[in-house]
Amino acid sequence: MGGIAVIAANASRSLKLDFDKQTYKERHKIENLFGRSKGYRRIATRYEKLAETYADFTTLGGAMIWLKL
Repeated sequence: MGGIAVIAANASRSLKLDFDKQTYKERHKIENLFGRSKGYRRIATRYEKLAETYADFTTLGGAMIWLKL
């Protein structure tokens, strides 16, 4: 569908695909953020019914991760 590879190929792969290292670094940061946010069960399982309340808890969780609480 016209997508480009962002993940580095396996070192043992015979055909090496080019990828953007800067984009890969940014993608890694986002994946780590999602991994950390799963530690906050209320956010990960989304108990909130309203999108506004969920957005508030997501912001709160992001602030807690940023402050490393």
